[in-house]
Formats: sequence, structure tokens, C-alpha cells
Amino acid sequence: MNNGTKHPILNYTCASCGSALQDKFCHACGEKQLDPHHDFSVRHFLEETFESFTHLDSRVIRSFKYLFIRPGFLTAEFVAGRRVRYMKPVPLFLVAGLLFYLFFPTTSAFFSNPADMNRGYEPHNLMSNTFHLDLPSLIEKKAAEKGMDAERFVQQTMADKASSKSKAWLFLLIPAWGIALGAMFWRKQKWLVPHLIFALHGLSFFILFDMLSLGIMSAFGYNHLGDGYVLYLMVAFIVYCILAVRAVHGLKWPHSIFSGFLASIPFFFLLGLYRQLITFWTIWEA
Repeated sequence: MNNGTKHPILNYTCASCGSALQDKFCHACGEKQLDPHHDFSVRHFLEETFESFTHLDSRVIRSFKYLFIRPGFLTAEFVAGRRVRYMKPVPLFLVAGLLFYLFFPTTSAFFSNPADMNRGYEPHNLMSNTFHLDLPSLIEKKAAEKGMDAERFVQQTMADKASSKSKAWLFLLIPAWGIALGAMFWRKQKWLVPHLIFALHGLSFFILFDMLSLGIMSAFGYNHLGDGYVLYLMVAFIVYCILAVRAVHGLKWPHSIFSGFLASIPFFFLLGLYRQLITFWTIWEA
């Protein structure tokens, strides 16, 4: 029965949770009452689609902008409960990883050069081969199994497999670094999730900053990725951590500089271990 209303209500219970409807929105779960005359119209469909894309685009642009120009701002906003204007941390990280993979599918940014690990094996160099992995013997064994020399085996193995694997498992750095941050700043923030959010935003920044830097270098024809570039990335990320720690925890400058530098140490340590393990894992499975 219509009861004089423009559009008859087809269902007086919520389609999602079954609660009795008191208005066009369910008081229990927020589901909107279906109105076929409006919801099934082509005009409404196009309006809703356009609105979804524009809102998504504005959140993406706004989130990426703040990630670069105001380090720590997105984390502070999330912790404060102001979240609707920005991308959620996990989708932001996924988009950053996807962009990096699309533009630089075979870069060695997140796995170690086998030659560096080989050189670090005999002298027990903990920086280049922390776990003292016998990569030279493993490479010789795997190359012999496939009937090729070691250099050719490494080139064919590392180009695609290690690059793909290194990006697929990069998220493992987030809980590891987040727990380390929680141990450092537990007096400022007792809950673990805010530290995980800090780690998500920090890793997203690192990925995007690396991607932009590689893009600029490629555009100008400079492709030498030596120790100078690694130092450049480290300095940039330390600056990010200093500014982010200050924004999130409200520290004064001297404390922020010390704490931000301290927060970057476990990140670089974990990233170094991750890169070595990805290389060893890739060759082991080859």
C-alpha cells in the first residue's frame, strides 16, 4: 500500500541486518532503504558512479600530497579519528606498491645483489651478508643443475623472479617495524595499531619516494645506482622519520631529531635483512 507517498516502501525490514526500518536509513547498520524508482534509474547510477570516482581521486591526491609535504600528518589524523578525507593506510600502501611495480617491474630496490652477498661471505661482513649465507656454493649448485654458468644463472633468475617476490612480500616489514616502534614509543602510545599505521605510512613514503627518484633519474638519463643513491635514500627517509615522529608524538625538535633517527635504524636493519633473504630464497627455489 502506498499511503500517499511518492514511492512505495517494498520492505519494512533492513535488507542487510533484518532490523525494523524507522527511516530511509537503518538505525542498526546504516543500510539505505532501497527505492527502485530512484536507485535503479540510469541517472542515479551515473551520478553515483561519478561521485565515487571523484571522491576516490580527491582522497588519493590529498593522501599522497600530505605523505610528502607533511610527514606524519596522515598517521596523526588517523589516530585522532579524522579519517574520511584520506585513503585508509592499507589501500594507500597497496597503491604505492602497485605503482612501483608498474613503473619499475624489474628493479633491484628490494632484493640484494648476489655479488655483494658473495663478497661478504668469506670475510663475515654482517652488512652485506648478515646470516653468513653460503650463496656462492648455492649458486654453483643451482647453475650446474640447469647446465649453465653461474653468471648466466644469476641473470636469468634475479631479473624477474626476485623482483616480483620482493614486492609481493614487502608488507612483512610493516608488523616487524611497527612492533619495534611500539617498543620505542610505548610511553607515548600504548596501543600497537597506531605504530603499525606509522609503519604503513612510512613504508608507503619510502616506496613512492624511491619510485619518483628513479623516475627522475631515468628521465635525465642517469641510471647509476651506487652507494651515493643509497645514502640519498637513507638521508631522505631519516628526515621523514624525524618530521613524522614530531607530528605524531608532539615532541620538541631535539627529542624529535634523536627519536626520528632512532626510529629509522630498525627500518634500515629490517630492510637489509629482507633484501638478503629474498635473494637467497629466490636462488634456493630456482
